[in-house]
Amino acid sequence: MLIKLYTYNMRLSEVSKLENAEPLDYRKMAKMYEKIADFLCEIGAHELAIDFYMKMKNAAALLPGDPEFGDLEISRAAILSIAQTYGNDLSEYEKASEFYEKLFRNSIGYCSCK
Repeated sequence: MLIKLYTYNMRLSEVSKLENAEPLDYRKMAKMYEKIADFLCEIGAHELAIDFYMKMKNAAALLPGDPEFGDLEISRAAILSIAQTYGNDLSEYEKASEFYEKLFRNSIGYCSCK
């Protein structure tokens, strides 16, 4: 567990550097947010994990691609992780359902309905 905490601290440090770098590398930021969120889920910090999955989703939206979602692959992974965390870990089924609906819209490429 000590090694995982050390890795977590290193990732937080790395993401801080990425957030302050010029130019911003949203792809690397999204991947780092995902790793941090996955670790937080692993230790039971689900609410905080959702915050990092949301950061991942927001970084994906800033990448080239779909007008609403940006990079679809990264966006899908983030939205799925948020939905699963709400549903499976926090038993917040309405919120999970909202994100599964977003995932469905993302997956079929129908982005105009909100």
